[in-house]
Amino acid sequence: MDSVVNVLNRRFDLFYGDNVRARLERQHVSIDLAEKINIDTLMYLVNTNVSFGIWEVYESMSIFENLSTNKAEDSLFNFLSTSEIYNWAPAIGTVKPADTANLMKLLKSKYYKNIIPFDAKLKWGKFQKHKGVHPLYVIKKKSKKAPINPKMVSSVKLVHDEYGRNAILINLKKDYHHTWENLTKKNIGGHLAIVINDQVFTAPSVLAGIPNGTAQISGNLSANEAKILCVLLAHGSMPTKLEVTEIDPELTQ
Repeated sequence: MDSVVNVLNRRFDLFYGDNVRARLERQHVSIDLAEKINIDTLMYLVNTNVSFGIWEVYESMSIFENLSTNKAEDSLFNFLSTSEIYNWAPAIGTVKPADTANLMKLLKSKYYKNIIPFDAKLKWGKFQKHKGVHPLYVIKKKSKKAPINPKMVSSVKLVHDEYGRNAILINLKKDYHHTWENLTKKNIGGHLAIVINDQVFTAPSVLAGIPNGTAQISGNLSANEAKILCVLLAHGSMPTKLEVTEIDPELTQ
């Protein structure tokens, strides 16, 4: 339980400062609040783990070269829209929420498995509220672990990108700077997919090799979303899931 308390307090330090502290009390973890806080945010920080990886990705046109010979092509594009594919590169298209299950069932069929590359893994992108669609990406999954994964991360901090948007800067451990430089050099002119909790968060284009071991996550993040994501990426996974047994209503919003 000590490790649980340590992870919680590392998360709370960045998000709440000294206003929220976790402590071990017998076989329970008590959380002391110095001020009223939002209970939903607190519970998210207590019980959420984040998986993270940077993967190589198949470019949309290379996938369509394989699909173009497909006799069942019409049924595929009943669900998968490619009308704005250049806006979503390297996604292979976009899908309405109501069609996601049908599309995945079709793409996982034996016929399509023979067309899509053997090391391909289908991944949904973040839901795009303004369009009402999910982009669909094809990740190159050559091993179980991402080429860039959490064990390689040295530090994470909140920044703003060149457009003034909330962003997260990831610094890799020095031993992995060369790995990152080789990966970015290999994919110049293409894209890399940043996958968080099994979903493509963003897939930036690669313009040059990056020698200094830094990667940036940006997008349409609110300040609160960016802060929560930064906390979860920076301060480790929760060793076990906690069950909340009692909440003082006077200290929560």
